Formats: sequence, structure tokens, C-alpha cells
Amino acid sequence: MVYQNLINPAYDEVKLIQGELAEKNKISDEYQGIFDQIQQLFSNYQNYGDLQKNVSLALPSDPAVAESVFQITRLASVNNLSVQSLDVKKLALIPSKSSVIKSLGTLRFSIRLTGSYESLKSYLQSLESNIRLMSVNNLKIEKVGAASNLFNYNLEADAYYQSQ
Repeated sequence: MVYQNLINPAYDEVKLIQGELAEKNKISDEYQGIFDQIQQLFSNYQNYGDLQKNVSLALPSDPAVAESVFQITRLASVNNLSVQSLDVKKLALIPSKSSVIKSLGTLRFSIRLTGSYESLKSYLQSLESNIRLMSVNNLKIEKVGAASNLFNYNLEADAYYQSQ
């Protein structure tokens, strides 16, 4: 009779409470999973800003002619080349086939440099590894004098940007 009147109802109540606890633990785990996903998305969003900043340095959203001229002349100076002349042309935009990607703009630089061949090699490597996306299209080499180690270089390089 004690078992029937006291223990059995208490046991049924314990089973009910355990079921409610298991259900609340399940909901808590689901909320924790959602919270973790939100934190991951937030972290990705913050990293997206860094990625966008880096892409903007390599492929700016405007021609940034002054920055490009500075980079080209500074790299020449660092690599012991003297800039004799520098000409910049803005080429026609290359249209994008996608609505998400902007058209690509090109600045063509015609540069006349003077220096040693080793300096030119270092300069080309510097242009290649520069943060701004650039490519060398044409290079002509002329010897300055018969006895000297100096050359004149006519270099044609393109710097790219995203159009507005």
C-alpha cells in the first residue's frame, strides 16, 4: 500500500520531470548551435571587411593614378634605377560578363628607366610582388655606352582597377 500510494506517484512525477529536463536540454542544445552559427557568421562578416580592404589595395575602386605613379617611381628608386620619363594613359574599360563583378579599368604606364641589368631584374620582381595588381606588357633594352654597365629600358606596364 505504501508503494502504491507514495512511491509510485513520486516515481511517475520523477519520470515527468526527467522528460521535461531532457526536452529543455534539447532546446538548450539547439539554441547553443544557433548561437554558435551566429557567432561564426559574425566572425566571417568581420573577416569579409579585411578581405575587402585587401582586395581594394590590390584592385582599387578608382584609377588612383597618383598612388600608382608613386609606387612605380619608388620601386625604381629602391632598386637603383632612375626614371627618365613616365607617361600614363587610361585605357578603355573591359566590360564584365557578370552583374556582380564590376568592369575592369586599366592604366597603361610607359616608363623609361636607366640602370644596371641586375637592378632591372629586382625592379621587375618588385612590380610582380607589389600590392597593386600590375603586369608588364613590353620591355625594350638599349645599351647606354660600349664600356658602361648601364642600360636604358623602355617598359610598358598596366595597373588595374575596378570601375565605379
